[in-house]
Amino acid sequence: MTAGMLTPTRDRWKTWAQAWALTHHPRRGFLQPTEAVTGADLVITSVTFSPQLVPFLDARWVKSGAFATVTDLAAPWLPEGMSAFNRIVIDDLEQEAQMPKPLVSRDLVAGDLTGLVNGAIAGRQSDDETTAFVFRGLGLGDLAVAALAYQRAQASSARYRIDR
Repeated sequence: MTAGMLTPTRDRWKTWAQAWALTHHPRRGFLQPTEAVTGADLVITSVTFSPQLVPFLDARWVKSGAFATVTDLAAPWLPEGMSAFNRIVIDDLEQEAQMPKPLVSRDLVAGDLTGLVNGAIAGRQSDDETTAFVFRGLGLGDLAVAALAYQRAQASSARYRIDR
């Protein structure tokens, strides 16, 4: 599995990516956002929000079957490209309905994390489905994901015990 990661601001991204690439992937450095996203199985974005931030990531670059965790209000993602995701789940539909600026267009949202955990909405339907979890970066989302991971691990025959 390959993963693409971006750091807090676009200005610092290139310097950080080059340093990270030299340390972790001496043969593969990312010079452009397209290179970090294209071909990755897992894309994680977490940039510091700024009113001056100009979106620079395009979901159309994400390969078929990949999963994106978007923890930054989707601020670095081009709104016109978000329809490239086959399924987008957000942290809370009710909360989102109260927000003046939605994370993504409401017609692109399949449901929320509660619905996913409770089985009210389906998760990934096929290996080539490109999916995303877009959230506002609130602690509640972290707790919900941890609970889901724990439940799935308990239900799985392939589990690992981690002693504290």
